[in-house]
Amino acid sequence: MVNLYKEAKKRLKAKGQKEQSKLDYYDIRDLILIAMMDGRLDSAEISELKEISRYTYSNMTERALELYNKFMNGALGTDEIQTSKLDLMAKVSEMFTKQRQAGEDTVLGVEGVAELLILTIKDGLLINSRLDELLKVRNKVLKYMTPMGKEVFQKFVKSYHLRLHPPAKVDTIKKQTTRRQPMDSGYQMKYKQCGVCSGSGKVTCSSCYGMGGRSESRVEYDFQGNPQYRDEWITCYSCNGGYSNCYNCGGTGQVFA
Repeated sequence: MVNLYKEAKKRLKAKGQKEQSKLDYYDIRDLILIAMMDGRLDSAEISELKEISRYTYSNMTERALELYNKFMNGALGTDEIQTSKLDLMAKVSEMFTKQRQAGEDTVLGVEGVAELLILTIKDGLLINSRLDELLKVRNKVLKYMTPMGKEVFQKFVKSYHLRLHPPAKVDTIKKQTTRRQPMDSGYQMKYKQCGVCSGSGKVTCSSCYGMGGRSESRVEYDFQGNPQYRDEWITCYSCNGGYSNCYNCGGTGQVFA
């Protein structure tokens, strides 16, 4: 699991020691996306996001700071509830239009998905209309998402739905169970002798016909080129000494009566 505060410090350090080196909008967006990768914000992630504010607040650009404050206020529930309708499909259409104008394929990657998710929760609203918007995007745009974007989006939608509609607590009802009657201790399984192997558990091998192998003639030549004939015994690999386990009783010699 990525520590968000350490990741923020790492990004800031990578920008160097210049006076204008600050975390920009895209850095904060990426950090928020990392926090939402599992589709929810737990207490540890909220704590790490707070640490970013404590130690790098003065090292954010104005746009990054605006995004951070909006997101944190929404995540912590301190924003006033707004009733303005969110149109995620319009945002997707805007993204696709820009891609087509640039001659690119219409694909919604992780960055695009991140923008949609941030729009969904940064003002703190948790309402059915937002869930409807997410489901519209899932039904119409999921096939245009990259595998990673699809994974993040699906996890988030599932989490948002569970937060909005938590599963009802069902009282456990003690079911009356009928006690199974024990088997009669006097009952015994009945067997009879296998009719295929006559109780021996063995049958003649169908490959070597009980011979356990076969004899093959070999030809070798001496130094003068004269042929020397000899017989060689080849052991059968399908059985053991010409016999194999009975196919009817499995080698036990008995079957159920």
